[in-house]
Amino acid sequence: MAGVKEGEEKKFKRDGTQTESTSYKADKKNGPYWKKTIKV
Repeated sequence: MAGVKEGEEKKFKRDGTQTESTSYKADKKNGPYWKKTIKV
């Protein structure tokens, strides 16, 4: 996804607890939430 770099993907996996409740449920069938979410 645009704005998400390889190094940030790992950061999203670690710091994605905030977005997990919203994006993970919606995107878990499409892929890891940390690859689908852009940090604001």
